[in-house]
Amino acid sequence: MRRRCVVLSGWILISILCLLCSGCATWRWQYSPEPPAVRSPLISNTVTVVPFSDDRPSESFDHAWLWLVPLVLWNSNHADKIEDSLPEQLRQFNPIEDIPKALASELQNKGYFKSVTFSKDGDGELILKGRLTSTTYDETRFSYGLSLYCYLLYILGLPIATTGNELAFTLQIEEPQSRSLLWENTYKSDERGLRGIYYGSRSGLWYDVMLKELMPKILSDVEQGLQMVTSPGSSSGTGKKKK
Repeated sequence: MRRRCVVLSGWILISILCLLCSGCATWRWQYSPEPPAVRSPLISNTVTVVPFSDDRPSESFDHAWLWLVPLVLWNSNHADKIEDSLPEQLRQFNPIEDIPKALASELQNKGYFKSVTFSKDGDGELILKGRLTSTTYDETRFSYGLSLYCYLLYILGLPIATTGNELAFTLQIEEPQSRSLLWENTYKSDERGLRGIYYGSRSGLWYDVMLKELMPKILSDVEQGLQMVTSPGSSSGTGKKKK
């Protein structure tokens, strides 16, 4: 009987260790643009997409240690700049550059312009700028008042945490020679999910997914903006229009 208890305790300990490791599940920024379209450009200008300016707040707090305190039901974590709060092995995510690089790839494949490239120099005939306003991360983690033993409830299927992400930014296309603003729009997306051992996202990070969901709207807005700029009655010159 004593041996069975030891074996059972060993399996419980192994399960808890596995759960502790699963809480640090690897997440990598992965964005795949749509295949190139065969079409004539709407406007025969080259476009340079530059890194975003960072207008995010910088508040963060981590109350994860509270799960060790008996009778505490839950704890919360918050980060405005998610890349500064990720574990070291996940800090390859750089939204200031990763998001505009994805935009440059999508616009190049869409064929709206003569060419679209990402560069820190901003030396194109047109410049696409962005202002990043939110990559907020919020998590509420449940300990059910059981401290370390809450992992036993996770094994039974109770939720580990709820996680929320927010992504928001403003885009602008301008002509540097005349300093005229040709197009501007703001985009925002949020995602929230319940996370457990057997369900939900193990990392609780959806920033690449949210950008992918926003992209059809962004591309449609850019196309409509270019059509307005290149229309005969438009007063916004772009240097070179489609020939």
